Amino acid sequence: MKLTFALILSILLSTLSFRAFVVRITDGDTIVALTNDKNQFTIRLEGIDRPDYKQDFGYKAKQFTSDFCFGKEVRIEKSGEVQYG
Repeated sequence: MKLTFALILSILLSTLSFRAFVVRITDGDTIVALTNDKNQFTIRLEGIDRPDYKQDFGYKAKQFTSDFCFGKEVRIEKSGEVQYG
């Protein structure tokens, strides 16, 4: 079941862009977005390399990303390969 979902998600993300609302900030370069039909996606931001939450300045990096996009509608576009499950 997980493999099927991952395969379908990979195919969808390779061909589509979609809109979603940012509902959580994991760390400075990772967000969680929720679509209108309640699908949730964890997304790594391309071209952003910020410290993880527990590293030096990780809290400030997370706060910056949160101030920038938390609670906002965003357009998600796949660029590159899906690297995480």
